[in-house]
Amino acid sequence: MSRVPDPALSRVVLIGTAHYDFLPALASVEDNLLSLADVLTAEEVWGLPADHVTIVADPVTGADLLDPVVRAADEATDTLVFYYAGHGLTDPRRGELHLALKGSDAQRPYTAVSYAHVRDALLDSRATRRIVILDCCHSGRALGTMSDPVTAAIDEAGTEGTYVLAATAENQKALAPAGEPHTAFTAELLRIFQDGIQGRGPLLDLDTIYTHVRAAMRAKGRPLPQKRDRNTAGQLTLVRNRAHATPADLERESRERARARLEEHRHRPATGMRSRLVEVHDFDPRYHTGGPRAIQGKCSWHGSSCDEKVVASVLVRIRGADVWHAVCERALRTLRTTL
Repeated sequence: MSRVPDPALSRVVLIGTAHYDFLPALASVEDNLLSLADVLTAEEVWGLPADHVTIVADPVTGADLLDPVVRAADEATDTLVFYYAGHGLTDPRRGELHLALKGSDAQRPYTAVSYAHVRDALLDSRATRRIVILDCCHSGRALGTMSDPVTAAIDEAGTEGTYVLAATAENQKALAPAGEPHTAFTAELLRIFQDGIQGRGPLLDLDTIYTHVRAAMRAKGRPLPQKRDRNTAGQLTLVRNRAHATPADLERESRERARARLEEHRHRPATGMRSRLVEVHDFDPRYHTGGPRAIQGKCSWHGSSCDEKVVASVLVRIRGADVWHAVCERALRTLRTTL
């Protein structure tokens, strides 16, 4: 697929239960929802309209969780994404996965929503692709961890165009580290969406995302995610790759490196050289991409002979080439009077 899914024809439902009446709280789940909504609506990632992303935080009833899924399933004709984060409960008799609500009780799994209801809603959708992301858990673990067998849910990926990505394999723990802004699995997913993957093309497919999340989790000694897909579903594009460099990007980086080299060697306008002061800003190291003096807040116009306080970042055009300098007050006065 040579493009991301059509934002106008796609829907995303983000559901998470962070606060509970009878189970340990998972504060990072709330940040999961907000961060995912933010990145998926970014034009450089997917560009979904905000009203095509539904957030459900701390659902109280089964209808609170299922109604948005049914609506999104009815509206989506291209791609439908369902995400759940929170505690997962299992039926001790059947081993089926249940998604916890605010008032769910580990001893009463019927107080949670059976994943089978979610699955049925997804399978009834006209969407050509259905993506399920489960960052869920069993509640019988110490605060700061989550665990649950999700294999039963994963094995339900039995129809064409369905892809299920789960935070952990059966009987393993999925982490919600105390003090971290996101759960461990979702944090790696967000990192790929936000930063991209170096060395890959302009688009990222589901299997590429899964492989890199798994590698990152393995490198940190954390539980490994697993996935199930039908035929070629894993090869379908989901988001744009923010780390992919276009020819224009490469050209811009080349110009910035050249400017940095000029700045580092304290380039000066020669006598009779046509030059002018283009821009003046309050000093900001982000204008200076390579010169150590400028980045450190030292005057790059006068060079190492100057210990005066830097007051501005200036852009000077010399023979058509633009060069950024960090300048002291004395250099700024000189530039304003001579250029």
